[in-house]
Amino acid sequence: MKKSPKMQGRRPMPKMRAKVKEAVSRPALTLGDLINAAYDALGDTESVVRVLQSNRMANRIGRKLVFL
Repeated sequence: MKKSPKMQGRRPMPKMRAKVKEAVSRPALTLGDLINAAYDALGDTESVVRVLQSNRMANRIGRKLVFL
């Protein structure tokens, strides 16, 4: 049996409020944090650069990273 959503008047209560509060409460990652996490996970410079320049990473962070 499926649970019915919480009601707000006659409409189902949106879940966006909880998601927005959660997103606001999390501290933002800096580029240094991202690079540090990649080094911790991968170890060598070439792999870190390849992962950080990937299209999937660009889609997730909304920017294309280029390392010279």
